[in-house]
Amino acid sequence: QMIKEGISGVSLDPFRWPMFPLDIHNDVISSNLLLSNILFDGLSGFVADPASLNVIIWGGAKLSAKFGLTFDSLNLGTNYDGSLKLMQMINLFGTGKFKLLLKQLQLGLEFEIGINPIKISQFEAKIGLPSTQCEVTGLFHDEYLSKIITGQMEDTLNSLAIEQQSALNTLINEKLAPIIEMINKSLANLSLQDVINLVTGNGSKGDSPKDCKLAFFKGFSFLNEQFPGTFDHYYKW
Repeated sequence: QMIKEGISGVSLDPFRWPMFPLDIHNDVISSNLLLSNILFDGLSGFVADPASLNVIIWGGAKLSAKFGLTFDSLNLGTNYDGSLKLMQMINLFGTGKFKLLLKQLQLGLEFEIGINPIKISQFEAKIGLPSTQCEVTGLFHDEYLSKIITGQMEDTLNSLAIEQQSALNTLINEKLAPIIEMINKSLANLSLQDVINLVTGNGSKGDSPKDCKLAFFKGFSFLNEQFPGTFDHYYKW
């Protein structure tokens, strides 16, 4: 319900954003793109898989959890203008529209948290890659080439979903490792009750422990404090 109704006037499903400059430069991707009229929907159309939660007392108190989500359909659409270079080999440029449809995307998380001190000792994310449909117009300012490249791109993405799923999950967890390390540094200064209040929204002023919106606000406030200038550029409470 919170995803559908939005938070602080910002709807999350569908999510719309007027403009976003995509300026990335590394060995894999180099981009100088301006995205506009961004639309993302389907976020609320998920099914929660059966979850498990275990509390381990012997040998040091720990909590282990496993849960997953399956999204029926996720849709991303945007206008674009600029250039993109992939793997130092493929150069793309143009002005047009980009649409991407992901069907049956699966997300799974497994983690273990030590209680005293509070620390994420194990963490693994898994993504089940979905079938993909995409459409790109305006590539090289040539609609005929755009149709050919769109077909090749769709075939490649669907092949990668089958052939490279394990490699992609390994890469994702490698990239998440330093983020988990930063989170652990922040958790070191919190008590168990602090974490419970952060997750549930419970705390001072008689807040309801089931107030998901308040928990969301507190979560972003916590992130703003830990990573100043990163999130509060887009969200103000």
